[in-house]
Amino acid sequence: MPTKQNPPPIPKELPPCDGPKLNLFEHHDSEIEWIERLGCKGESSREGYVFRVKINNVEYALKVFKFHDPMQNEWWWGTHVDDLTPQIAAYYEDPFYNECRAYGRIRKPLRGKRKLSDAAVACHGFLFLSDRDRQYLEDNEYDLLSSIVDPSYQETTIEGFRIRAIVKDLASEDHGVTGDNLGKVLNRIVALNQHQIVTRDVRLDNIRDGKMVDFGNSFTLPHIIMQSELVRHAEHEFNMAWDRWMFDEMVRKLTIARKLVTLLEPFKGKLVHNHLLIDPAGAILPRSSPDYQPLRCAIRAAVFDALAVSHDTFDSVFVFTDFQSDDEVGSAVMGEYRAMAARRGCTFVPITLTCSKEENLRRLVSSERSAHGKLTDTELVARLRDNAVTHQSPGDPFQLELDLTELDAEAAARMVHQHILDVCVELGKEGH
Repeated sequence: MPTKQNPPPIPKELPPCDGPKLNLFEHHDSEIEWIERLGCKGESSREGYVFRVKINNVEYALKVFKFHDPMQNEWWWGTHVDDLTPQIAAYYEDPFYNECRAYGRIRKPLRGKRKLSDAAVACHGFLFLSDRDRQYLEDNEYDLLSSIVDPSYQETTIEGFRIRAIVKDLASEDHGVTGDNLGKVLNRIVALNQHQIVTRDVRLDNIRDGKMVDFGNSFTLPHIIMQSELVRHAEHEFNMAWDRWMFDEMVRKLTIARKLVTLLEPFKGKLVHNHLLIDPAGAILPRSSPDYQPLRCAIRAAVFDALAVSHDTFDSVFVFTDFQSDDEVGSAVMGEYRAMAARRGCTFVPITLTCSKEENLRRLVSSERSAHGKLTDTELVARLRDNAVTHQSPGDPFQLELDLTELDAEAAARMVHQHILDVCVELGKEGH
């Protein structure tokens, strides 16, 4: 990777556009002691890597961002704003700048609003890595996509070829979401929405100690892609509702799956979260890439092959959490599950969890969840549901469709458990 000659001075704040900005880390020119990588150490990451580091004898979490080419997403921002340059577009869709904008708002909240210090893991600012730090990353084979970035574009950016990073408090590896603090976690998400930050990615992987820690996919207003008043209002309302929808789905799916695995302990029940199969593909390719779905298919194939042929898996019942749309792709994926089960010689039991539109609406606008009482539009709820049409398995004798409208997680898990025992005759056999 060529190094830009005479790079411009490091700015005191970023990004240089309307809206909130993140400050330069106070000790940005101090030496970094690299201790270890955090998170999924054996996997790549879509946005970058997080490390435990020591700076001036204080330990931090340092998120190092990959180089970003906004032209990969031109299909999105190019259709919303005329004559928008890639450099400006990056300020609103590059994960590094998304985090700068979100944390800038968190550190300097909107006037008249309560502080957001408890809503997210604390951030101390951004920095550009030194040549010595670049060498450490290269020596340890951390790919920042520098080999495929367009040099002519990168030369025009503020950072040039310097590597960007953000310094945060060191949190535990535990998401910290429990049955006792769900209301508190949700209130933190609502508080972020009140400050015009929508995370657009509420999931356990992005939560640490009950606080949001990743804003690489977030929108923070003002946002150039949503310039017009009509688009800004409609899209922001939708994204806020989507944050809460994702929270609901995360909690319900996790709770039911965990309780189900507990009930399946006599059969060595194991839980496989859907992001274990999704994130490796997202770390390599954007979802807009024509190669994205084939890569996800290849990853599933490797996992499913192991389940089908490895005798070390044969004494366990596996519970997969997944969401597939009712389209050609969703049908194909479900076909892969069925084929794997057939090769394995076991029963595939598709469980579809549903909820009434009225209950969706109640959950979205309940007093503890509503930011301003604005999420009461049934058209908005319908739009959410239209964007999440679940694949069905008509005619499958083993399928169970469970309406959660009046069921709690414990009852739902027990009903699924009983259904599995009823249809999986192999569980009654020795060695199952």
